[in-house]
Amino acid sequence: QGLDTLQKLRQTRTAREIPIVVLTVLDDKETGIKAVQMGAQEYLVKNDITPQSLTTSIRYAIERQRLTIQLQKETEELEHSENQFIEMITNTPDGVVILESDPTVNIHYMNPAAEVLLTPECKKQIGKIFGIPTPLDETETREIEIPGEKGTPVTLEIRGVKIDWKEKDAWLLSLRDITGHKSLLKEFQDDKEQLDVTLRSIADGVIATDETGAIRLINWVAGQVTGWTREMALGKPLAEILKMENKSTGQTLITPGETMVNKSEIAENSGTNDWVLTARNGNEIPIEYSYAPVMRDKQKIGEVLVIRDVTETREMEQEVVRAQNLEALGILAAGIAHEYNNILTSTLGYISLVKRVLGDDHKVSPRLKKAEDAGLRAKKISYRLFTFAKGGEPHKVLGSIIETMKQAVQDTLDKRYPAVKVNWQIAPGIWPLSFDFEQVYLAVSNIIKNAAESMAGINRDTKGWIDIKIENTKILREKSLILKSGNYIKIVIADQGCGIAEEHLPRICDPYFTTKKGAEGLGLTTAYSILRKHGGELRIKSKKNRGTRVTLLLPAALLQ
Repeated sequence: QGLDTLQKLRQTRTAREIPIVVLTVLDDKETGIKAVQMGAQEYLVKNDITPQSLTTSIRYAIERQRLTIQLQKETEELEHSENQFIEMITNTPDGVVILESDPTVNIHYMNPAAEVLLTPECKKQIGKIFGIPTPLDETETREIEIPGEKGTPVTLEIRGVKIDWKEKDAWLLSLRDITGHKSLLKEFQDDKEQLDVTLRSIADGVIATDETGAIRLINWVAGQVTGWTREMALGKPLAEILKMENKSTGQTLITPGETMVNKSEIAENSGTNDWVLTARNGNEIPIEYSYAPVMRDKQKIGEVLVIRDVTETREMEQEVVRAQNLEALGILAAGIAHEYNNILTSTLGYISLVKRVLGDDHKVSPRLKKAEDAGLRAKKISYRLFTFAKGGEPHKVLGSIIETMKQAVQDTLDKRYPAVKVNWQIAPGIWPLSFDFEQVYLAVSNIIKNAAESMAGINRDTKGWIDIKIENTKILREKSLILKSGNYIKIVIADQGCGIAEEHLPRICDPYFTTKKGAEGLGLTTAYSILRKHGGELRIKSKKNRGTRVTLLLPAALLQ
């Protein structure tokens, strides 16, 4: 019973790995097939074999057994690996789906996370939803939106890789629910956009740094003040961009050699007016600032500075002081001009009477004539003083400022400085004004005369250009401490002359202040007074050897 012996041997664990060759005299095909099925490597009939064929058969049996054992081992390892793989993807929080892609899309495997993510309807249309069998790029990450259990959209992030699954081509898809992440990202982007809009819209400059002092944020206003664009400033040390110094004490905001502000608490310039910032172009700008460190676990990880250009504020404050001073001087000048005019009237009357009594042929008549001329000049000065004072109130008439401007400019330059030319820039649709023609004519003439003299001096033939720009503008209360909010005509007169020294600028509208030999010092004083009496303002900016820019603002005759 050889087959019984074979069967018992195959049941023994040790003999199971030994190659077995059945050698028998029984030449029975069915028995041979059964022996092979029971694990024999070869079935040989004694009468049909030779020593050589027997040796060959035994060698083949040994090799086949070795290969069989190796195959079994690899199969077991593969099954073990597959079990580990299945266990791993079963426990992963991401959804995992294995799909057969040819010829139809069938689900081979789906882990519990995928079961939760995909509704029954999604599972039915899984190929259409994921774009299978259209090949996926294994480096690609897709985002798709599918309906959730309650109809709420779910956003999935999908990655795919092509694999061999049970001897078939398949796709292994990784599904991650990023709905919450997308929501947080959108909130973050909305917050960032809101922050960007806020930083762009506020009137103050904002600069933020990291723990090394490198700039990580700078808004548009800060860029305008410092002269550094966002692209230029990002990543640079704060000390290179923000060069600030207290002119009174010599203290710098950032200690030389340091990269950050040497402060660990919130600070500001405490109302002092002495801090200036040196911009990229070298200009010094008066600055107010506030500073706050960014702390984490008692360690400074950054800092935020807010800066404000207070140039206009300082100019407005100076303008208010100047207006108050000139108002006080005007009251005094009105009284002096009135009394002075009375005395001059009497004196000129008596001179005229004496001239009439003595006649033109009398030897003192020439001297009386000189005295009368001196009195008339004094009376003219008295009139100017009266115009500056409250007594010279304007007699307003509705009209266009353009013709008055052109007349005043032409009369002033043609008579005295014909070589000086004018570049006119007049915006269309200039609003009408209610103004005193003679007074505004006088104010413009005085300003044009100063501009021409700054370029030509005593030499009437010196050439130069005066730029005059006329346009409509709106003034807000916060932009001026003197003017009311409303519509104004803005006239800018700019020359290419010698300019005004910085130390003289605060006094240029003071009565009788002049740096020109033989001048009266009432030209700008009178112009300033006329503008104020019309409800307007006179602004002057100038730098030595770089010209002067005079701005006239007059309220338009429109409903405010």
